[in-house]
Amino acid sequence: MTRVLLQSVRSQAKLWGCRRLYLISEPDNEAAHAAWAALGFVNVAGDHQINGVSVVTDFKGPGRSRAVYELPLS
Repeated sequence: MTRVLLQSVRSQAKLWGCRRLYLISEPDNEAAHAAWAALGFVNVAGDHQINGVSVVTDFKGPGRSRAVYELPLS
């Protein structure tokens, strides 16, 4: 289901002229990290790591650090 949904988002983003997609997740969400990596997203460099995942501190506000993932659209 995730693959189908993201393919639809990807197609629409290309129609709009977007050059990349971003996703975020909780730093300790191993299932999300595996899913995003399997779909071609790359973990964007943050300011520290948690369990091997790069994380941006306070991304969603104080105390709300997140792992950020990017997928270039070519």
